[in-house]
Amino acid sequence: MCGIRITRCTGISCTGISRKRNAGRFPQAVQDAIAKSYEGSTVKEAYVAGADGAKKYKVVLVDKDQKEQTVVLNEKGEVIE
Repeated sequence: MCGIRITRCTGISCTGISRKRNAGRFPQAVQDAIAKSYEGSTVKEAYVAGADGAKKYKVVLVDKDQKEQTVVLNEKGEVIE
């Protein structure tokens, strides 16, 4: 696990094409959406895919009950898959 705990407006990071990264370089809109909608969860894995323009941010989260959830967002922080 990355060990990054989501509490309100903490940062998460990812850049590159289908590369796994720690969670702190996502666009602010993606960080805010995850912090708001998944507060209390921990980022287990974080990825980014796509070339210049339309990027997708995939985040695997673990909640307090140790349940995993995968979320894919666009650069505006909107869940797309």
